Amino acid sequence: MSKKITHEEYIKKVENKFGQGNYEILNRYADAYTPIVFRHTVCGTRDSVVAREFLRGKGCKKCSKARRVKRQRIKRLKKFENELRQKYSNRICVLENTKVLRVI
Repeated sequence: MSKKITHEEYIKKVENKFGQGNYEILNRYADAYTPIVFRHTVCGTRDSVVAREFLRGKGCKKCSKARRVKRQRIKRLKKFENELRQKYSNRICVLENTKVLRVI
């Protein structure tokens, strides 16, 4: 059985995982199975999750979803770019500033 940690130790673990000042714990840590209420200082989202799952997870649900959607969008764009490169061979010009593909 693991040692029960204090509220201050839990705060340290959160800071070690997510960085100092990224999350504000709004209620007192009781144990690993009690829900903890937190506020993500970057986007302002407040949420409640079981304390141990918060440390196992990705943090703020809203921001982690936004990161996942962004990664998926980039993956789709790269796939589309590769398809165009195969179809049009070397006649593709990628305009980096506008992220537009142009057939030459």
